Amino acid sequence: MAECRPFDKTIAVTQLAQAYVPIQKMCELMEPVQALLAGTVFPELVDIYK
Repeated sequence: MAECRPFDKTIAVTQLAQAYVPIQKMCELMEPVQALLAGTVFPELVDIYK
């Protein structure tokens, strides 16, 4: 088995990933019980495709 050595070389400046984060308007809040069931107080963040 080969020895495990730390990777000590640096990676050249490169773009590894790019995030896409759409702007969201948080206008309404859910009722506390409904928010607990949904996992968020913001209705805009509830997955509509479930």
